[in-house]
Amino acid sequence: MSLQVAGRGDIIHLSNSASSSSLAGIGADNQTMYKVQLGLRPVATVAATAVFTLGGVLAALPSMAHAAPARPRSATPSASPATPAPTSTTRYGVSYGGTLTSMTPSQLKATLNNDVQLGVKWIREQIDWSYVQYDGPGTYDWAAFDQVVQAVNAHHLQIMPVIDFTPPWARAVGCVVEQCAPAIPSSYAAFAAAAVARYAPLGVHTWEIWNEPNITEFWQPRPDPQAFSSLLEAAVPAMQQVDPTARVISGGLSPAGSVGGNIDPRSYLTEMCSEGGVAAVDGIGFHPYSYPVPPSYDADWNAWDQMSGTQVNLLGILAACGQSSKKIWATEYGAPTNGPGVEATTSNYELGVADHVSDALQATMVSQAIQLTSNSPWIAALFLYTNQDTGTSTITNEDFFGLRNDNGSPKPAWAAAAKELQAVGASAGG
Repeated sequence: MSLQVAGRGDIIHLSNSASSSSLAGIGADNQTMYKVQLGLRPVATVAATAVFTLGGVLAALPSMAHAAPARPRSATPSASPATPAPTSTTRYGVSYGGTLTSMTPSQLKATLNNDVQLGVKWIREQIDWSYVQYDGPGTYDWAAFDQVVQAVNAHHLQIMPVIDFTPPWARAVGCVVEQCAPAIPSSYAAFAAAAVARYAPLGVHTWEIWNEPNITEFWQPRPDPQAFSSLLEAAVPAMQQVDPTARVISGGLSPAGSVGGNIDPRSYLTEMCSEGGVAAVDGIGFHPYSYPVPPSYDADWNAWDQMSGTQVNLLGILAACGQSSKKIWATEYGAPTNGPGVEATTSNYELGVADHVSDALQATMVSQAIQLTSNSPWIAALFLYTNQDTGTSTITNEDFFGLRNDNGSPKPAWAAAAKELQAVGASAGG
């Protein structure tokens, strides 16, 4: 089907499936994308409902049979996003999954140099409780994280530590992995307070409690919003008694659905509200992964859309429990560029099949995420996961979330992120 776009003169070729409620197409310049809602009016001349020219990379929005109808967005990315005032407190960072603590000093320096060049001001890295206190509650081995904090400070960056993983002595009987929930919340709280006491004098004042507690991969034997809320209610006061300026964020929720023992983030957050967990913290951690589609894609299963765009969304849940002042901290966002399955591209997302995205689509996704964050005052921070690929094995997609390849060479997403960070005036925030 071909339509003429009002006010531009572009003749665009549009395609859709039989059951789709919208059409998508590319303009004559081969860059401008149009998404048109069907059934609005029976005319052949329509106005463009969305336009993206992100550095020449097409931000394609496919019309798939099970996609939700498009809705107007208040934070739609534009070709030339407005630069926020220099006093903006939105935080932009890079998230790591324990890799910084295993680096040599020279590797750590080179990695943080790259983060500075990228334009971020924040680093997210875990303090592994099971490592620091492996031998018992009276022993501490801070050396690995000391090195990270010192290097971060030397690069004039800020760090948000994630305190997770339970040592053997603090696990429930019968639970034998570090992902086990702490048997006694006060044991975790005591360690968290000790970490604050050690690092607050070094300028560390923002903390995250656990990582993805709503999935079995990180909370054993099974996710439990009541138990996690009890952990927050024990840890936050203990931490803020040591450092009254400490800002504590709840563990970033995984976007996983409620299958295999996991609890979807909206259901989990609702229960956290009821159990007092939300009231205990200063912000809500969330991982709004959207791959294989860009964050602007309109669908109920898109975790980015679940923050504010879906019928049931995180902002609405917070408002319903009287916690609308709590901002969302997107402590991980990214997309893998390799893996064992099908690759999604800017022109074909292969919904329900793809397990990784092309380099070009990753660049588009990162660009959109930064733009959307800059236009969403309810998002306090965006951390890109991660700086560099962690391997080359395609058995899983887990090694390929980096903005750089395993050999250190930049992917297109690195330049795309750097350009957008400069445009939004990334700052250290508050």
